[in-house]
Amino acid sequence: MITAFLTGSSHAGPTASYATLTHVMDSFDVRHAYPSPKSQPRLTFVGITSDWLFRPQDVRAAAERFAARDFDASYHELPSTHGHDAFLAETDALATLLRPLTLDPHSKIKSTRKLGNTSKGTPP
Repeated sequence: MITAFLTGSSHAGPTASYATLTHVMDSFDVRHAYPSPKSQPRLTFVGITSDWLFRPQDVRAAAERFAARDFDASYHELPSTHGHDAFLAETDALATLLRPLTLDPHSKIKSTRKLGNTSKGTPP
């Protein structure tokens, strides 16, 4: 059904397709996607200061859990008043934040918050 939804050939209608897609996204558990850090990609976590759906302290904690298991994980923070939609409303700021990683995957982003340190009063 997901393939049908993505290709636009779903006969179940948009509501059923949306429900199925939402269920698949909610059911995915990243902990089982990569069982070990060997030869794994760098993981970049971006917390949005005003996001109440995925709070920045929760995003930071997820990054710290991966880093504690020897994954190359980093946390970055996007200041915004647009909440969860900041990635749509603040495209230039997000691009500026992530551009160094797209140009050179081994570069360090200037505004990177080192894991384990607090920033802007946000608990680790």
